[in-house]
Amino acid sequence: MTPAFPHASATTLWIRDPLAAFTANNLDASGGLVIHDGIILEVLAAGQRPSARCTAIFDAGNHVLLPGLINTHHHFYQTLTRAWGPGCQRPAVSLAPEPLPVVGPPDAAGP
Repeated sequence: MTPAFPHASATTLWIRDPLAAFTANNLDASGGLVIHDGIILEVLAAGQRPSARCTAIFDAGNHVLLPGLINTHHHFYQTLTRAWGPGCQRPAVSLAPEPLPVVGPPDAAGP
């Protein structure tokens, strides 16, 4: 069942056709997501279109959707290294964490 869209004056965004999409369940989101006021209204499979007009469309063809991940720019590398064997034995939170040998501080110059 697709929820009814809210009033037309609000912004409704279609994040269209992502390169990949993680849903953490069996939903196919390869056609994208429809978002209104920060809430996912529709999950679209490949070839599906939103059930109502969207006020904005973002072509996500070069992007990966990871709904629900917040501040990944800051926490993502920490999550990965804590899933790595030597990192699993470390406390999850520390006031003065030291980087694991597999990853260091972000390099401002990039790879």
